[in-house]
Amino acid sequence: MKIFISSINQMAVLFSLIAAGYLLVKCKITDAGAASVLSKLENTILIPALVLRTFIKNFTVKSLGTLWKLFLGSAAIVLVMIPISILISRFCSKDRYMRKIFTYGLVFSNFGFMGNAVVSAIFPDVFFEYLVFTLPLWTAIYLWGAPALLMSDENGKTSIK
Repeated sequence: MKIFISSINQMAVLFSLIAAGYLLVKCKITDAGAASVLSKLENTILIPALVLRTFIKNFTVKSLGTLWKLFLGSAAIVLVMIPISILISRFCSKDRYMRKIFTYGLVFSNFGFMGNAVVSAIFPDVFFEYLVFTLPLWTAIYLWGAPALLMSDENGKTSIK
């Protein structure tokens, strides 16, 4: 019952933030561009601050000795899912861009920002382990996922530029 109450409380907080944002735009207190600014703020300051605070508080030599298996397991899952997702996405669409989106969704699913808020509120004791598990996922997203799958030039080709 405690987990259910914690889940409902966290969902209520998240829903109230969504409703507040909707009302701010609807009442023209902020413009639609504010979502982009808030998203950048979340990606560049808030989430990294939460992760750093958690690591500063919990990262020790003892935890390093026990959590390396979790890190390697997550990395193995990513490395296995990439070729499987590429293969599956070929059956989902003939359009190259849509295949990239399917590949991205199959490899990374949805573990990100909402996951951090929910896991930290409902399971604070395992939040550090969750962050260690997601490190290879975040690394793969920023090094391969977003650049290779979602960004391309005018001709539809991916380049280092």
